[in-house]
Amino acid sequence: MKIKEIEKQSGMSRANIRFYEMEGLLSPIRNENGYREYTENDLEVLKRIKLLRTLHFSLEEIKLLHTGEHHLSESLQNHIKELELEKKDLEQSQKICRDMQNDQVQYQNLNAQYYLDEIEKSTHRLILLPEDDQIQEQVIPWRRFFARTLDSCLYSSLWKLFQILVFRVNYATRSGIDLLWDSAAVVIMTLFIEPVLLSKFSTTLGKALLGIQVRDDEGNALSKKKAFERTWRVIVYGTGFDIPGIRLYRYWKSYHSCVNKETMEWEYGSYISVKDEKKWRIAFYIGVYIFLIAVMIPANKIAQLPKNLHDITVEQFCDNYNSYIDYYDLTENDLLNEKGKWIERESGENLHLNNILMPDIEFFEKDGKMSGMQFQIDIKGNDVAAYSYQKEMILSILSFVKAQDAKIFSSEIDSIVQKITESPYESFEYQYKDIRITCKVTHSGYIYLSSVNELWPLEDALTSYSFYFSMLKQ
Repeated sequence: MKIKEIEKQSGMSRANIRFYEMEGLLSPIRNENGYREYTENDLEVLKRIKLLRTLHFSLEEIKLLHTGEHHLSESLQNHIKELELEKKDLEQSQKICRDMQNDQVQYQNLNAQYYLDEIEKSTHRLILLPEDDQIQEQVIPWRRFFARTLDSCLYSSLWKLFQILVFRVNYATRSGIDLLWDSAAVVIMTLFIEPVLLSKFSTTLGKALLGIQVRDDEGNALSKKKAFERTWRVIVYGTGFDIPGIRLYRYWKSYHSCVNKETMEWEYGSYISVKDEKKWRIAFYIGVYIFLIAVMIPANKIAQLPKNLHDITVEQFCDNYNSYIDYYDLTENDLLNEKGKWIERESGENLHLNNILMPDIEFFEKDGKMSGMQFQIDIKGNDVAAYSYQKEMILSILSFVKAQDAKIFSSEIDSIVQKITESPYESFEYQYKDIRITCKVTHSGYIYLSSVNELWPLEDALTSYSFYFSMLKQ
């Protein structure tokens, strides 16, 4: 039987069983895969040990009985005398020992289960072995939790960086389904990366920073197979595949198992040890966490750069414009074809055709490169809200001005975008390097509603709305 089964049948913890094995009281068979195989005889030995240790026999005395150097009748007699000096909390042990003496049982044919049952019936208490009879594993539930959290953060950061830098994914617009796929990707990364680290270094980044190591029963690094099995069981029983709700439940269960010194599903065949608990480890841990969070800022800024940089053609401008629509998930906005003409999205839906008139864009070129663009519109007698062309202006500035600048961080461009976002119906004029950005807005018969950030026509008023926007290289 495997250690999990003998653990259940004997009522002992894995730490107890391994301790008695190291003391030479058990000799399990080793399978080809390295796991221990215990026999019925091993189970009986464990029950005898459990009984005698419950009766306060010393481990040294049990070893002598096990090797046949002492006879149980003599040992029982001597132990009864010792128990008479420890009557407090030992009366039941004394009674059981006398019963065993009256029954004239020998160690080799001792029916330990019978006497264990008698103890439990009469005392109604859980039989606990002395704490010295086990390998001293450190509990440290919170240290293990924070190590796992940092490892998950590392894998998540690597996945996000890959998504952001390769596919220009905007995590601000990710849907719930997308986030579930991200969680699945992190689980897969954990399953393939962590076993390699455990088999090579006996630790991971989070564990190493907090001084934690994972080794096999002999104190060696886990094999790749055992490391993989351990990680898989952690994912299943420890984190619940990172599914919200299930994950919290599994964390709670794992915490209670840890503090109660119960063997968790992934711990068979491995042991946790802590090198030290120095305070500098916490400082480094926090520092790595801050680094992983901070590295996402420039990564997102890189993803926000236009696809085509520096001196671009009209076609490249349109490509930049359309890619920004996808990046910011502006599904209601029209796209531009390679010549700069407005086109409907593939869905066929086009909100602009209902109430919004999209003006033609006039492009300017020099030596085959785009040197500027402009569009304008004049509307009179409109009975709906005046469209600000706010998004079109911002997307145009990002597609053209940001392409010329090609800087990851550009506070001046950000301030222009912020100004347009906050005041979409105000005229402005900016000079950014050699590019002149101009917007002129005039209107009458409208009232500005700050709650919806729109111009709405007054009742029975004659409305007029004039809008002009341009970006021109000087």
